[in-house]
Amino acid sequence: HKVEGGVVSSAEERTAVLGALPSSAKSPLASLSDSLSKKSSDDFMAALEKVEKEVGIECKPLDKNSERSLVFGVRQQWAEQLKAEREAPLVLLLTLQLLLLHTHKQLVSAPGRGAGAMLDKLKDNLAPDASQQLGDLQKAVVKILSGDEAKEEAELEAVALADLCRAMAVTKEGLAAACLSADAK
Repeated sequence: HKVEGGVVSSAEERTAVLGALPSSAKSPLASLSDSLSKKSSDDFMAALEKVEKEVGIECKPLDKNSERSLVFGVRQQWAEQLKAEREAPLVLLLTLQLLLLHTHKQLVSAPGRGAGAMLDKLKDNLAPDASQQLGDLQKAVVKILSGDEAKEEAELEAVALADLCRAMAVTKEGLAAACLSADAK
């Protein structure tokens, strides 16, 4: 099966690719594919271990230097994307991802519906004004996306808040001001 650009990004594409595989690899890889839609990373890891055994492949963990390089590249990519982004929902999501990476050293790529959970995880590590601004932006984004009657007002509020939130995550100074130090907790 030919995949455009060499990247399989949807469940339909994964199903098509799985259909073209030999039967010995199809079953374990299908369970691995199914685990991608579950909420637990443990399900994915269990399916990956099963695939390793049944198909005879080995997935080695990254060494420290490779991991550091990968994380640095993703951080740079998100920061550049955030600098150029004008849509409030994406500004919120990218800001939260960069703040999580900075405060918890966790590289998290999540859909927009995960913004609330990311904000909850960050709450204890953010300065009160930063937490308030992010919370207000999230409320404005929810109003915009839900088609609330106050959508125009929420869009104007979101533009101003998005600029403040963007400034939090794209510079070292912004991160330092938005995040509480370990001593301040």
